[in-house]
Amino acid sequence: MAHLLQYRYIVKAVCLSVLVAMLGVVGTASAVIRSPFPSRPSPPFQGRYVMIGNDSMMALPKPVIPAPSR
Repeated sequence: MAHLLQYRYIVKAVCLSVLVAMLGVVGTASAVIRSPFPSRPSPPFQGRYVMIGNDSMMALPKPVIPAPSR
């Protein structure tokens, strides 16, 4: 009878170990699919040109100079 109880304890421990290992593998697999780190975005306007529809602006707009105060 003692051997049977010891066998059940070993089987439960092995099943629990397999379950924990499978949960660890599932967590790693989902990290491969979706990275846990955000990707670094590129700057929107790198000083070259701006595309709006089919038009393009090849130079930056001139700075607006405020009118002199009276």
